[in-house]
Amino acid sequence: MHAFRCKSPHMVVRELLMHMIAYNLVRELLMHMIAYNLVRELLMHMIAYNLVRHLIA
Repeated sequence: MHAFRCKSPHMVVRELLMHMIAYNLVRELLMHMIAYNLVRELLMHMIAYNLVRHLIA
């Protein structure tokens, strides 16, 4: 966002709000993706640990 396209103050505020909403949605999506990958990795490690533990026992 380099410059606002709108001319009226009301529309500038509206455009700024839309940029803020889009920015926060992208941040939220990234946080969900990070959390999902961390949980998936943890589950994979737990499965591997249990598999090795049962093979040794």
